[in-house]
Amino acid sequence: MTGPTQRRRAFVRAYLAGPPGVRGNATQAAIHAGYSAKTAAEQASRLLTNVKIRAEVDRALAKHEVTTD
Repeated sequence: MTGPTQRRRAFVRAYLAGPPGVRGNATQAAIHAGYSAKTAAEQASRLLTNVKIRAEVDRALAKHEVTTD
């Protein structure tokens, strides 16, 4: 795999700029991206520890000074 899958990209978008209640909430961002609500917390944790995904999140946060509050 050369880059993030469509669902992983959706997770990053939702985590960074999703609707209120989703933005900054990894579990809700995972659900919003299409991951199962039953496993969303586990998937969110796994996604945020993925080096490529974490780098993308960190890069976006630094570039736009996006807050997760």
